[in-house]
Amino acid sequence: MLSLENLQLASGAKLRGSENYSQWKSQMLVLLESKDLENYIEIATTKPEEPVAGKAWKTNNAKAKLAIINNVLQEPATLITDIPTASQMWESLRNQYQGSGHNLKQSYLSEIQSIDFKQFNSMPAFIVRFKSLVANLANVDLKLPDDVYTILFINALSSAFPI
Repeated sequence: MLSLENLQLASGAKLRGSENYSQWKSQMLVLLESKDLENYIEIATTKPEEPVAGKAWKTNNAKAKLAIINNVLQEPATLITDIPTASQMWESLRNQYQGSGHNLKQSYLSEIQSIDFKQFNSMPAFIVRFKSLVANLANVDLKLPDDVYTILFINALSSAFPI
């Protein structure tokens, strides 16, 4: 039997919105693949006509839906309430949160400009978040010159390590 714990991502990895959709999607794909449920999020997935295959499909679709529901926060959850299939849930979340729109670009750019080392409990945590923001900007086709990233990095450290 598949337990609820087996369908949850690590703490803090739940879908919040556009800001973590890429990472969430990647982790969810791995989770669904590990449970042999990745086929249930494909667009063309439909319930088979045969009773035995239909019952198995219904059970596995429910497991895939549960995996999605268990790994989103309240706002994304409201988008997928009462959606009948895992593939439709997946598509709804993708349509809402994936993209390269100007709002997403502005959000990532604003965050990388205001990041501060003092917000983190360790240098590795800070570096991971900074690199994540750089990757997020690249994913939405907004690549700044390397010198700008260097200046932003130094600026983020300045509150803890004055120059």
